[in-house]
Amino acid sequence: MRRREFIAATAALFASPLRSQAQGKPRRIGYLGIFEYSPVLDAWRSGMRENGWIEGTNLLVEYRFAKTQDRLPALALELIALAPDLVVGGGPQQAIALRSATAAIPIVFGPCSTPWRSGSYKACRIRVVT
Repeated sequence: MRRREFIAATAALFASPLRSQAQGKPRRIGYLGIFEYSPVLDAWRSGMRENGWIEGTNLLVEYRFAKTQDRLPALALELIALAPDLVVGGGPQQAIALRSATAAIPIVFGPCSTPWRSGSYKACRIRVVT
């Protein structure tokens, strides 16, 4: 009986690293922001790492930074052309630009204290989760 248990345990040890290495293709996310260095971006990156999403291994992030509001629509179209799995806006203005560029790719944005005043919740058709 010990021999069978030993063989089963050894087989499990040899098989498990293969399964953990085959995680599938990395997810692609597009990030649209105004400024390259912001607390929102730092918090987002930190939260992704804490939840197991590590850039370069299981996550590919395409960043676009507008620096001015008038460049948002062009950069949103550029991000959508890359066909990411998800797009992230650093705020409501970015979410509105992303929404005008796509209806098929999910949009996540934050922070916004009053999305109903800016109209971004209507533009993105988001659901407020409390």
